Amino acid sequence: MSFLQADNWAERRLKAIKSETHRHRGRRHNKPYVFETSCVGARGEDINEMRQDPREITYRTMLKHCDLSVVAEQLCYGKRKDVDITLKEDPYVAYYKSTYRGKPCYYLVHSAIEYIWVKR
Repeated sequence: MSFLQADNWAERRLKAIKSETHRHRGRRHNKPYVFETSCVGARGEDINEMRQDPREITYRTMLKHCDLSVVAEQLCYGKRKDVDITLKEDPYVAYYKSTYRGKPCYYLVHSAIEYIWVKR
């Protein structure tokens, strides 16, 4: 496996998340923030600006504002029998509140990739 395949994996996950989120928008959860993108599909300047002064939040706060189900599915939480951990229990996932391109946002960081939700 080459490192390029790993990058391709992140792009495929982003496309799948966008597709699933778009299909479920407004049907499953009517949360005030909707999935926008990840750092894989964003401009570096926008990510750097978002990360300038974020406020760390809890999983519970993130869940209150954002539908995390599609991202959790795409990151294989709860899908594999050999992985006995949920997104909530993963100690290596962090949650933040900030602004993205001038809009209030919430984001989570998983394997050094930011997944971003913006206010409707």
